[in-house]
Amino acid sequence: MSVAAAVNNLLAQFGLQMVRSSTLAQLISAANHPAPEPAQPEPTQSTIEAVEDVLQEIYSTQLDVSPALITMFKDMRVTAQIAAGQSSAAWIANHADKVNTYPTRHDMLEELCKGELPAGGLAEFGVFTGAVTRFLRPRFPTRTYHAFDSFEGVPESMGLAIKAGDFALGGTIPELPDGVTTHIGWFEDTVPVFRQQYTDRLAFVYIDCDLFESVKTVLANLHDLLAPGATVVFDDWYNFPNWQAHSRRALEELVERTGTKFTPIGLTIREHAVAFRYDGTAAS
Repeated sequence: MSVAAAVNNLLAQFGLQMVRSSTLAQLISAANHPAPEPAQPEPTQSTIEAVEDVLQEIYSTQLDVSPALITMFKDMRVTAQIAAGQSSAAWIANHADKVNTYPTRHDMLEELCKGELPAGGLAEFGVFTGAVTRFLRPRFPTRTYHAFDSFEGVPESMGLAIKAGDFALGGTIPELPDGVTTHIGWFEDTVPVFRQQYTDRLAFVYIDCDLFESVKTVLANLHDLLAPGATVVFDDWYNFPNWQAHSRRALEELVERTGTKFTPIGLTIREHAVAFRYDGTAAS
């Protein structure tokens, strides 16, 4: 199969639009006169001809994309994700319209770590392979850091988002930075014990529990340990199917029950994470 045919087949699978005729000449011209990049080797004539060939075939070949489109839009995951995106955008408009946005959680965490935190330790719920742990721990080397996970995956499914057992590591504990205290087991078992033994405040909490019951367990046990001004990041706040039934529901129930106040301070626009500042209770 030629390169051009392979590209067209790939486009057909995903139902992508063909290159418009008004831009075809510009694309071919760009292929013949690429912008100078000293660190990159100049394209060979055969490469230029291959690019021209692919672009010309894309332009001239009439692909029937209707089967791909029908398949895509009959997939309930696509429909659910579109609805999730719309409802997430509505939540931002109603509750966080003036909050800083970031492409990914990494970008947001980079900015959050530059701010001044109140006194207290860090706690992470849902470690998985330890990417967030390895990111945060070096930035707060003098604070206590507690990491919670069963390392057996999520205990139940989240409809169209994830299924039971996802994120399991077969009981293997990832290598984590020095100074991290690991609490292995289900949150319902480990978090209440931690609550009874921990005497410090929490200044930064990262919640990646996925499920409503798990997030509820964390918040119910630890909300009164949060230092005023603490940062609380929900890795799975929105932008996935039925997102309203999990972290958002758990936090809203806590706020209604206790009068605590949480203010959005950061949003990811390509992922699911939202950061809040803990502002104490209505009485304070």
